[in-house]
Amino acid sequence: MNIEEAIELLQTLVFAQTSTYLNNLQINLLRGSWQNQTYEQIAETYCFSSAHAKTVGAKLWEFLSQVLDTKVNKKNFQLILERKAKELATDVAADGVTDVT
Repeated sequence: MNIEEAIELLQTLVFAQTSTYLNNLQINLLRGSWQNQTYEQIAETYCFSSAHAKTVGAKLWEFLSQVLDTKVNKKNFQLILERKAKELATDVAADGVTDVT
């Protein structure tokens, strides 16, 4: 899974529960976090303050924890998303149509 696949998965999951999507700032925080950047590095890359990055980041992890029904933080979100993707793939395979001829 790469970051774009992770964002697509999150957008789908977030929309299914909230009828909204992640905003650009949240997506940029996800991109930077995926690359193991600090909040300071993310803020510098995307031109906002590190204090704002930390504030929005804390709210983002709390929000994603609710959406994914598990504790999400900056350090574990990649692993959690990879597990969620595998879980969903398994669910789809289990629900697959079998040949009934």
